[in-house]
Amino acid sequence: MTKRTAAEILGSPEALALGRKRDKLVSIRNEQLSKDDERWANEINVLSNRVKNAIEEVELGDGDKIAIWARLSEAETKVLSRLQKMQMEVARQGPVEELDEESTEALNVIQYQILELVTVNPLITAQWLQENPEQFATQDLVAVSLGYYLKASTRAQGAAEAKSFRRKSERTELGRDAESPRVDVG
Repeated sequence: MTKRTAAEILGSPEALALGRKRDKLVSIRNEQLSKDDERWANEINVLSNRVKNAIEEVELGDGDKIAIWARLSEAETKVLSRLQKMQMEVARQGPVEELDEESTEALNVIQYQILELVTVNPLITAQWLQENPEQFATQDLVAVSLGYYLKASTRAQGAAEAKSFRRKSERTELGRDAESPRVDVG
């Protein structure tokens, strides 16, 4: 049996027939589901509202709190990821205490942008943070950043644990571990 290229596989008679069959099945399914258009519109609203309205607070101490977004949108998450990569790139230049002034300032600018992205208060902007360093304590900004990442990590861990109602030991006993997905053979 000769190896086929990806293009040959996708253009093969069996792939084209499978595509037609899939299109027909999806069309039938969607026809049946279109009766519930209001339900689907409500689900879209739920997703949208969770991004717009999900707020948590980071404790700064002495009862002081800063509101952060509990859920960033996909676009915001991509921006956050890129900012983090830029931050790591600058930080790789050496130990923080040995970075030159330009690198230290770059880290601050990136951190201010991250804080603007994750905090709810529209007055806490990267520009305001950069122009008003005497108005806040560095420790408080660190607390907000760490609080955001800790809460995000806790939510992600909870979601990962919720993907199975069985404990890992029970999944292992059944011959499945957390990384082994179920396969539908029907």
